[in-house]
Amino acid sequence: MKWNMISACAGILITLGIVILLIPLISNTKYNYIQEYKTEKFIEDCSETEKDTTTNSTNKKSEEIHKSVIDIEGLRRDIEEYNKRIYEEKQCNLKDKSSYQVASLNLYDYGFQDGVYGYLSVDKLGLNMPIYLGANDYNMSLGAAHMSQTSIPYGGENTHAVIAGHCGYGYMNYFRHIDSLQNGDMVKVTTPFGQLEYKVIDKVIIKPSEFEPLRIKEGKDLLTLFTCYPYPTNKYRYCVICERSLDE
Repeated sequence: MKWNMISACAGILITLGIVILLIPLISNTKYNYIQEYKTEKFIEDCSETEKDTTTNSTNKKSEEIHKSVIDIEGLRRDIEEYNKRIYEEKQCNLKDKSSYQVASLNLYDYGFQDGVYGYLSVDKLGLNMPIYLGANDYNMSLGAAHMSQTSIPYGGENTHAVIAGHCGYGYMNYFRHIDSLQNGDMVKVTTPFGQLEYKVIDKVIIKPSEFEPLRIKEGKDLLTLFTCYPYPTNKYRYCVICERSLDE
């Protein structure tokens, strides 16, 4: 009887240990599945929008359907105005944490029902994350987040988009390994307007109160990945600065 009890307890402990070891794998698999689905949905919605905008129809129902999907031209106009305004104002409102948490635009107003603006891809890290507008706790729990008061990812001269991500969240790595990126590595951003490709050009470590490296640089098209550092503390901020050729 005694040995049966010991064997039973040992079996339970082994099973529990296996389950604990599998939790990170299960969590990552679930997250990857969800992100794959959202990516496909995002691409599908954008494709449908392109079809709608090329269809010349006066049918009222068709117009209502198009409006309920994505107002792509309205979004384009407002992004261009926003990026131009913060450049001309020299990002005067980029002052503290609260200044970049509120979304620069409300995507729901343009028909984006899940709030996803685009996707960040870093092949070297096997990273593929949705991008939400506004670097607040909720958005960063879901994926990567655009820091307001920096350029919305769109590309073009005098732009600098900063994308923030947790340095690990639960069992997810998120931006934990961006410090392993080297100059020349590719970082891609897919938006409703197409894909933007950037190359890593520099890496810097700054204090949470520093914003100068995140500001727009005259004549440049920049993208910066931004996370807490070193893991698992949040004493500093790690920045991977990337540049896109304006000839692209």
